[in-house]
Amino acid sequence: MSRSSHLIDIALHLHFETSPGNPDSGAILVSETGDKSKAVWLPKSWIEVEDQKTHIVVTLPETLAHEKGLI
Repeated sequence: MSRSSHLIDIALHLHFETSPGNPDSGAILVSETGDKSKAVWLPKSWIEVEDQKTHIVVTLPETLAHEKGLI
């Protein structure tokens, strides 16, 4: 997977975060609808998170968003 793709912003529901407070380690479990059964893991080393509450805006490579079914 290439990190040189275009970056996009997506509003998502945060279900879980590994290594809270460490932006370079772990992952976050997110979904578009708040339905945990449809949630996907995103590696924190590949993304930027605008807000750390329940509803967040994630900036990530477009290719990663496609791969995870977010767009």
